[in-house]
Amino acid sequence: MALVRSFGLLVFLGLAALLFSLHFVLRSEESAEYQALRKRLDAVEALRAEEAAEQEALEQRLEAVEALLRVLKSVQSKDVKEAADAAASKAAARAANKTRLKVKRFAKAHAVSWREDHKCGHQGLLPNGEPAQCNPKSDAPCCSPGGWCGGSADHCSCSTCIDYRITAAAPAEPYNLEAPKRIAIVVPFRDRGAHLEKFRERIQSHISAWIKKGINHSWKVFVVEQFDEQLFNRGYLFNVGFQFASSEENTLGKFDCVVMHDIDILPTPVVDYGWCIYPNQLSGEIECWGWGVPYPDNVGGVVSMSPTHWRGINGFSNEYDGWGGEDDDLYLRLKQNSLLKGGCHTWCKDRNKPTVPMVRRPPLGEGRMTCLHDGDHTPRQRAPQVHRFVTLRALQIATS
Repeated sequence: MALVRSFGLLVFLGLAALLFSLHFVLRSEESAEYQALRKRLDAVEALRAEEAAEQEALEQRLEAVEALLRVLKSVQSKDVKEAADAAASKAAARAANKTRLKVKRFAKAHAVSWREDHKCGHQGLLPNGEPAQCNPKSDAPCCSPGGWCGGSADHCSCSTCIDYRITAAAPAEPYNLEAPKRIAIVVPFRDRGAHLEKFRERIQSHISAWIKKGINHSWKVFVVEQFDEQLFNRGYLFNVGFQFASSEENTLGKFDCVVMHDIDILPTPVVDYGWCIYPNQLSGEIECWGWGVPYPDNVGGVVSMSPTHWRGINGFSNEYDGWGGEDDDLYLRLKQNSLLKGGCHTWCKDRNKPTVPMVRRPPLGEGRMTCLHDGDHTPRQRAPQVHRFVTLRALQIATS
């Protein structure tokens, strides 16, 4: 009996020890898991704290950016407002300037430029100090050298007379390039058979080139020959040719343009002989003059005008025997009649642009002409310099 009890006590003690060991093991395992879990929780808390710090820093940056944007927006609005105000001011100034220009143009268009006492030129000044003109629609449309308006030949037909019907009758642009024109070419000629043949070939080639463009002008060439031993008089020969051309208008029809043409200057295909709204020096770019003209106020070579303008300036002077002078005289006639409508042309890029009025010339590249050499004809002969100087000086004094 005692043995049984001892065995039972041993079993009980063994079971108790086993349970205690098992409890200790479980408590150890739970403690390790708890520690691991705690570490994880601490790590999560650290991450949350880091994220919170980053978020706070980000919010601070956003606030700084928003503050900067507000500043920029306020500055931009101020600049835009100032720019808008400046643009409005400029627009108002332009509108006011246009209004003033319209008023000036209206006043100029409706201003009376002639006097009731029929005085004209520098002998009869207007209230604004400008020389008085003559009424082109009255019976006294011309200003005589003596400074009086009238309608006689002494008022309208002399070399220093001003016929105000000329500028009043000038046609208006735009110019129709393709419209057929009637063109008369007058060529003063003597002892230049070789030049005449080359001139004929070039003019025929030029006409054919324009026909290929679909532009069919009507052409008439008048070669006026001086057949004597006197000095060559280019101006007189042109006047004779112009009279012949005028006499044929009854049968051929009225010419749109009459061209004074030197025989030794030949056109390239770009030259338009149909433009003569105002006096036009077709030979604006001459090969033997460096693709220009000899001097700014030159009107020699090839010059085209309407018959109205030729008659208005009374053609060329007949007083220049020998080579030279008549083209300078022609310039003064155009100046006297306010028919110099050109610009700076080949001098536009020069630092010192010419200040003298210039005849109209074709746009650059459209007045190119080549030259023939002097060796194919008799030498040029000049009249005494004194005669040309006295004649031109007299005309310059009358013009000024």
